[in-house]
Amino acid sequence: MRKGISVFLQLFQEHGKAILIAPTGYGKTLASLEILRRMMEKGVSAGLIHTVPLKSLVEKIYVEKFEGKGFRTGYQSQGRLPGAVKSPFFLRELVVTTLDSFVMNLYKAPVAEFNKVMGDVSPGHYYVPLSSILTSTVVFDEAHMYLGDVDESLSLPMIHAAINALVRLKTPVAVETATMNTNVVGEVAGKMAGEGRVPLVYVSCAGNRQLEKLRSNPRVELHEVCDEEYEEANSIKWATEIVKADKMEGVVDEALKTVDEGGVVLVVRNTVEKAVETFYKLERRLGGRDRLLLIHGRLSTADRERAVQRMNDIMSEGGVIVSTQVIEAGVETNASILITDAAPVENLAQRAGRLCREGSRIFEKCRENGARVYVIEPESGSKDRVDVYSAERVVKTLEGLNQFLKAGKAVDWRLLGTDEEEGRVSFTEILESAVPPPAATSFKEKTYEEMLKSYLESDTSFEVFKKIQNLFGEEGFFRKTVQVRLAVPLNGDYDYVDVDFEWLVRKERELVRNNKPCLEYYPDGRAKVLGFDYDNEKWVEKPSEKISLKMLSREGFPGKHFLDHPGDLYKVAQGNSEEVARYFALLLRKECYEPGIGLVIKHE
Repeated sequence: MRKGISVFLQLFQEHGKAILIAPTGYGKTLASLEILRRMMEKGVSAGLIHTVPLKSLVEKIYVEKFEGKGFRTGYQSQGRLPGAVKSPFFLRELVVTTLDSFVMNLYKAPVAEFNKVMGDVSPGHYYVPLSSILTSTVVFDEAHMYLGDVDESLSLPMIHAAINALVRLKTPVAVETATMNTNVVGEVAGKMAGEGRVPLVYVSCAGNRQLEKLRSNPRVELHEVCDEEYEEANSIKWATEIVKADKMEGVVDEALKTVDEGGVVLVVRNTVEKAVETFYKLERRLGGRDRLLLIHGRLSTADRERAVQRMNDIMSEGGVIVSTQVIEAGVETNASILITDAAPVENLAQRAGRLCREGSRIFEKCRENGARVYVIEPESGSKDRVDVYSAERVVKTLEGLNQFLKAGKAVDWRLLGTDEEEGRVSFTEILESAVPPPAATSFKEKTYEEMLKSYLESDTSFEVFKKIQNLFGEEGFFRKTVQVRLAVPLNGDYDYVDVDFEWLVRKERELVRNNKPCLEYYPDGRAKVLGFDYDNEKWVEKPSEKISLKMLSREGFPGKHFLDHPGDLYKVAQGNSEEVARYFALLLRKECYEPGIGLVIKHE
């Protein structure tokens, strides 16, 4: 067991709450297994709920790290894992779940009954998952992805209120991260500390600006752990270069020489469209797809599973992995070269963290030859956004990176400490300067969070939560977006891809104007909704009550209704009252989905 994990476990056992900040690849996720053993032995918890931001992480952690480890294990996410036990009510001893599912269950809108609860059909059996949560240990893993302000779609007050309420209700809570700015750490520590302080384990053998700030934080009981064995093994020479967008092809050509020698190159683009464009260019250069893999969030369920399997081949034999942000957490690539679009420093550190992982087949070669990171400068565009990110955050990241590179410093994308004598600075130095301080919390925001906390600590139903949302003018539930499931026709059967509904409406509106829609419609303009007739065991289709060409012709985005009533995305016109069918997806035209490439809508 790593030294930092050992200290963290001891402190967590003593206090029932703790924060762990450790490098990427340190093994933070596996700590949950030992936490559960200890908390069950003490009789403190009946189980452990491991919460992560992405569905892909749920699948990976369940299969590779939790399954078969001596506990009754389950998972909860929107997808399905063949042969795995789904546990929407969190009734297994060890459950790995998405953050969204966890928040639904905690806020008394059970994920298994969410559409019914949001549609006022039923209050749901919220006491079942809520009891599971309050009698378990809760671990928030990869916390930087949802406790900072990188993901602007979710409600931070709901997460902050959740952490605060759980601690006040004496539920053991752990927060784990590798790339969290001190301002965010301080805010989270404040929610966890209560009237005292919260133990924070920081794994580094050298100092940095982040540690200086944490030492003076009155809400933090700081424990600095120097894991000499880990740092010696992971002292890799990092070479970082910022390159112009028009020089990217030359960088790729140089990187491909590594592929010819059996190496792996990771290319991360900020959008699906850019990732697909890069994939096609590389396909032409490599003469096919044998050594090439594409991963992004608009792949169907089956294509995503095939991509994961093919990744193992690429990692063994060499090749190029082209991806979007979905690869940032929990993925080991066997790559030693990263070519990435410019992004906030947290994202860059996570992307670079996929390289040269200890235990990989190339690790010793990385120790000998080092790792290379190429950051592509953004082309001039919007003053507010660089692709999906805040332009201010990206610009400050590049300024900080440039400052160190021009001074002849090597940026270490894994270790958290800075060693000036060695000429090495940690990415954490940029993290402290590139992330703006949080905006002052308004009286309205403070009151909203306090009311959410009171709601969680009380024995009231979801109806009260809705009244709080209405009072403060908040739309929907947890996110400002809603996901819609699309059914892709496949030789008499169907595959599925989940996309953001606002994105779909925006793209489909443009396609309809060009008379090339991607959704299927009836002659009267209503969208086709796919369902399954369980009595007759066959697929069925019906016209949508809410989604139509008429809706698309209206100006603006008709999303508020679906944020409050997500079940209406698949609401169909009433037909035979005796029919036993479940409708769950909008039907997609076959030509709008390319196997292995995904849903990439083009406008002519």
